[in-house]
Amino acid sequence: MLFARALSNGIRWFTPDIYNGATVYTPDEMGALTDEEGNVVEAAQAEQNGNPDPIDDKAWDLWLALCVKAEKLDVSYPIIDREKTTKSDLRGGYKELEGYIHDAMEQAQAAEPA
Repeated sequence: MLFARALSNGIRWFTPDIYNGATVYTPDEMGALTDEEGNVVEAAQAEQNGNPDPIDDKAWDLWLALCVKAEKLDVSYPIIDREKTTKSDLRGGYKELEGYIHDAMEQAQAAEPA
């Protein structure tokens, strides 16, 4: 999986013209379920395996509170299926959304008249 990420990041940064300007993503970046090797796992197979790292109530409440804050700042955020998303994936999405909210707050402060 790390190899696939490194490869797609390298393409994005150094040779974006290879794909005629289209953004390149790995399957897990697009929300597809993947195994340890980065191969796409069918949804039925993933359901059989179960969620190895389910989201607890505290983490879910923190995510919902951050989504409310994002809505107030008109920042878009992904819709997450609690049953299929792991806690570590939610943590990554949380940190990313925090960054977007921080940027939106800075832009709003910069736009305010002095």
